[in-house]
Amino acid sequence: MTGMHISAQLGRKGTVEAEQGGQCIPVAYGLFFTESLRSLKATASLVPSSRFLSSALLDPIDLRNARLVVELGCGTGAVTCEILSRMGPGGQLLTLDTNEKFIRHLRQNCRDPRLLSAHASAEELPSVLRTFRLRSANAIVSSLGLTQMDPELRLRIIRYAYVSLDPGAL
Repeated sequence: MTGMHISAQLGRKGTVEAEQGGQCIPVAYGLFFTESLRSLKATASLVPSSRFLSSALLDPIDLRNARLVVELGCGTGAVTCEILSRMGPGGQLLTLDTNEKFIRHLRQNCRDPRLLSAHASAEELPSVLRTFRLRSANAIVSSLGLTQMDPELRLRIIRYAYVSLDPGAL
């Protein structure tokens, strides 16, 4: 487990940006690639998620009416941008990642007040929700490389995600 660090942060930097509901987060391909080379097992990819993957992940979810969405493994924010662009104004997005540089990137570059971020492992989700005084989530989106994980860790993450969802949620 990581040393959990939690806060809601605002800020904006960068030049290469992805539009997300009036807000922008720099794409940060270089940061993602560099961190992937340091720990490919943790990122499970050399590049951030594409807009096609983001759509495939999010199309089945009614984000417009969601009160709380959790994103596990937010990386540099490729899926985060799309979630925020689809969410209603009253929803919140809680992102978790074990890579402190990715969380710092989101905090410095996203001005959306609906975004909360935590430098924490997915298996810490129930604790993170309690820390933010949040109830269960309407949806949990995962960009984690679950198939590359130790089977016991994978089962713990799935179990903790399940208990953190509203009944009947995705």
